[in-house]
Amino acid sequence: MSPFERRHSSRTASFRRQTQGSTTSVVDDSMTALDQEATVLVGERAALQTPAINVRQVILDLLSRRDHSKRELTQKLRQRGALDAHIELELAWAEQQGYLCEMRFAQMLLRTVLQKGYGLAYYRQLCQQHQLDNTLIQQSLAEEEPDWFAAAQQVYQKKYGAAKVSAAVELDFKERQKRMAFLQRRGFSSEQIRYVMQHSED
Repeated sequence: MSPFERRHSSRTASFRRQTQGSTTSVVDDSMTALDQEATVLVGERAALQTPAINVRQVILDLLSRRDHSKRELTQKLRQRGALDAHIELELAWAEQQGYLCEMRFAQMLLRTVLQKGYGLAYYRQLCQQHQLDNTLIQQSLAEEEPDWFAAAQQVYQKKYGAAKVSAAVELDFKERQKRMAFLQRRGFSSEQIRYVMQHSED
């Protein structure tokens, strides 16, 4: 073999070794990528199978304690790692079975608002936070028929004592405005606030 042939043979062998090493590396990388994809797919399939049972159980556990809105349940389930697809499916099931009822929740919310001394505006604000339908809100109000004037007067008495103020101890402008602002923050209307102030100063 001539010197030229020996050099050509050596270079060819070196190239083959490099090519084989590169090919092996590419194959290894491809296999690793495929393994990772398979792991992800297995995880996704498990997530689609397992949480459905857990989501239903969590919903039942939460509703056994008190009524919830759909939005409230959705938030709590998301915090527990549930998927939106399962949440929607299981909430529909719970509603169909009668476990979940947003009308009951609206009525419970209204009673709580009244017991804690808040007004209609506050109730509507809470309903909006829970994304309750306006028709549902109106139904709950029609069924409960709350007396917001009496509720405003009751919370005023609880905060400031007797409803009537002695003629000798008239409220100054600053104190009057302070008390009116308190009732406004509680969600009572201007008409209800004027009613309370007039009856407290007669």
